[in-house]
Amino acid sequence: RSFAYAGIAVVLLAAAAALILLPAALVLLGHRINALDLRRLFRRRKESPEGAGEEASPGRGWARLAALVMRRAPVFAVVTTVGLLLLGLPFLGVKFGTADDRQLPAGAESRVVQEHIRDGFPGSPGGGLEVLAEGQGSPAEYARLKDRIEQLPGVLRVDGPVTGDSVAYYSVLPEGEAVGEEAQQLVRDLRAVPSASSLDTSVTGAAAVLVDSKDAIADRLPWAVGIIVVVTLLLVFLLTGSVLIPLQAVVLNALSLT
Repeated sequence: RSFAYAGIAVVLLAAAAALILLPAALVLLGHRINALDLRRLFRRRKESPEGAGEEASPGRGWARLAALVMRRAPVFAVVTTVGLLLLGLPFLGVKFGTADDRQLPAGAESRVVQEHIRDGFPGSPGGGLEVLAEGQGSPAEYARLKDRIEQLPGVLRVDGPVTGDSVAYYSVLPEGEAVGEEAQQLVRDLRAVPSASSLDTSVTGAAAVLVDSKDAIADRLPWAVGIIVVVTLLLVFLLTGSVLIPLQAVVLNALSLT
């Protein structure tokens, strides 16, 4: 949530600066806003009929480009759309995960050691899953639950149970990477394991945190996308009075995000 609050604060501050600080600064500066215009050093001067030097009209190149785009609107629309789609193709292979040693430079000691452990040893040391069974269970029920866990695909080893007051703890070591697809599927399988009627099981660990995070994002993403689309359509419509331009803005934003 802290990232969301930070994002909201940044947007609100940027909007306030654009609506309050920028107009006030423009009023105070007036024509002095162009006092440090570095483009003057690169502009070519043209001689007027009276012989006085006159600066080339600024923005002429942009005007020619805009006129060209308007004359060839279908061509530029197709080329731009195809270009954005090509740039967005890698997004089709996106894989979500958590930050780990692979975020570090290739020569970092912690990354090198972790790569050796990950590639040279089975399982995921340090990336195990924890299963907690709560309730008034008997030793036989705890043993049956352990047997069910051991029979799941992707389980390398199960330690426990360590029993306490109406609770039992199991440590499950998955095969493969700690937050890989196999470990994430194992989390789902563990949560679907039937236990005794007197036991209530729950699962945690690095892979479980990733699974829950992805599920939470997927659950709220349609609402977030819907709000963004509605607000964009409304604001652009109020600004332009057009129906087509808001739709175009939404489509281009979607293509640009990928």
